[in-house]
Amino acid sequence: MPIHNITHQPVEGSLHASYSPIVFRVKASTKKTGYSTQIPPVVYCDIYIDDRYYKTSSKTMYVNNKGPYPEYEFDIQEALQEVMNYNLPPMDGNELVKFSNTLKKVHVKFRNAFIDTNGFTVSEQKEPVQETSLTPSIPGQGTISNSFFVLNSVIQHEEQQDLMQLLDSYKTGEWSDSTYPLTKRPEKIYLKNKDSSYFPVLLEQDIYYLCIEATLKDGTIQKECILMNVNNLVEKIEEIEKILLPIKLGSLLWWDDPIIPKEILEVYEIVESWYGYFPSIYDPNDPEFNQIGKVGGNLNNKITLTVDNLPEIKIPYKSPTIPGAHGGRGNEGFFVNETEETREAIINGKSIPVSILPKNKTAVLLRYKGSNKI
Repeated sequence: MPIHNITHQPVEGSLHASYSPIVFRVKASTKKTGYSTQIPPVVYCDIYIDDRYYKTSSKTMYVNNKGPYPEYEFDIQEALQEVMNYNLPPMDGNELVKFSNTLKKVHVKFRNAFIDTNGFTVSEQKEPVQETSLTPSIPGQGTISNSFFVLNSVIQHEEQQDLMQLLDSYKTGEWSDSTYPLTKRPEKIYLKNKDSSYFPVLLEQDIYYLCIEATLKDGTIQKECILMNVNNLVEKIEEIEKILLPIKLGSLLWWDDPIIPKEILEVYEIVESWYGYFPSIYDPNDPEFNQIGKVGGNLNNKITLTVDNLPEIKIPYKSPTIPGAHGGRGNEGFFVNETEETREAIINGKSIPVSILPKNKTAVLLRYKGSNKI
């Protein structure tokens, strides 16, 4: 195996500062022909940000060669600093603002190279392809690392170097385990008239409102709640309206999931008389489907043809000449005659058509088009 193991890497799901070392070590070798040693000429570290390939870092020299395989070291902090952005807090704002451009999900893949018979350096695993303005990135092969998160932040040398532990030390009062303050802030803050304050927070889940309780100079307590974004509220209201839309029972077809959500069953009922039918779509221009609830097709999808389903059929045939035979109608329904004459076999059908459709029932398909109540 060309990449033997990753000997050092960030912990799965951990949080790191982009202006601090983010170090990997990996052991690699090669057994490809055309090269006199097992030491690979190049080891690659492909960096993926938010599950998309970004760029590759490479090493031609190992940090140690102890044990059966050489070990290579990569620090990817500079590549991550290239993609990080910043945000300026709104002055005198009164709303919550969601930012994601300062936090990135990261993982890497390791590949190794060998020297081919022509003396060229060739990757032993499939290489990734960077995205362009017209094409998306294409992931490559390799040994994959843990996934972790990188925040656009700096840790001072005298501070705790583990970012999650450092942010945890900033907490005052009660905090959720998955929520962190991104700056130091005392439990009580004193603000004067016309002052404003901005408090960045890192958390896993979305929030829709924040309530602030303030004690005024005269001792009275005032509480005010701030909405995250009105669009989030509108989307949630529309989702509720989709579930509670007042459509007549039995006139809705459920296509998505065999397990119908209980919220749907609170508004709609299962029509057991429809069991076994294939739904056909209403069409006012087709007599087969221009009546809602019309039943058609054949039971159990079976088609049984009888003589009544056939039109009258005349089959001409020429009777054979059999020496010594007498003319007349035999038991099999044909004539035998010594002379060559044409006869007709007649099947007395009635041309009653038979449906070739499966057992079906005509219905209307309804699609929710949104709400205009807001």
